[in-house]
Amino acid sequence: MKKFFLIFIITAVFSCSLIPTDNSIAGVYTYTATFISQELFRDTANTSLGDTSITTGVVIMNWQTLNSISGTGIVIDKSVGDSVSYSAWDTLTVNQNGSHIDSVFSGNNYYYKFSLLDGGKKVEMNIYEIDIPVLLVHSPSIISGLTSPDSFNIIYSNIESNMKYSVKITTSAGDSIWGVNNVSDTIVSCTGLYLSNGIYAISVSTWVPDILNSQSLVTTTGISQFTVYQK
Repeated sequence: MKKFFLIFIITAVFSCSLIPTDNSIAGVYTYTATFISQELFRDTANTSLGDTSITTGVVIMNWQTLNSISGTGIVIDKSVGDSVSYSAWDTLTVNQNGSHIDSVFSGNNYYYKFSLLDGGKKVEMNIYEIDIPVLLVHSPSIISGLTSPDSFNIIYSNIESNMKYSVKITTSAGDSIWGVNNVSDTIVSCTGLYLSNGIYAISVSTWVPDILNSQSLVTTTGISQFTVYQK
């Protein structure tokens, strides 16, 4: 009898964790995000004009509630930089599963609070906490007498410990001419590739998974142009 009673309690607790309560709606909530930070020459024909920075990113938030839901709308409040300064952002039609997209233009912490509006009452669905890191790439300076165009280091910022990076070099036309994957350090040596004079770009990417949600991750990329000028 005691054994049966114990099993009943465990089963009841587990079942209750899957049932929506007054404070939340059970379901599967995931996200994906991509972010690119670029340092490019304003005019590739005249590098003396300096660099221009371009940042762009997209966040896709997905949801699938455990049970069907009904109401007058799904309300989204958004906060950037902290988890307290929320403001009304968007209202969606009610769906048991769906996705919503936001464009981001800077690295920061983004918070999205999804709530079901039913009879004037907000019932929280989920809060998406998304960290968008910026990956900075330091361009090598390859000019006469300083750095060899066939052996130089590529250095970039550390996003998170034990991350793996993918590094590649492309021509001004976008053709990939060198690359390595699964780099665990924030410096990699480029050897055996002789670069003729011209404009090139270094692209470094890494994937940052959500520790608490294995189905969610952020892909961040840093791109930096550099010149090769050898007399």
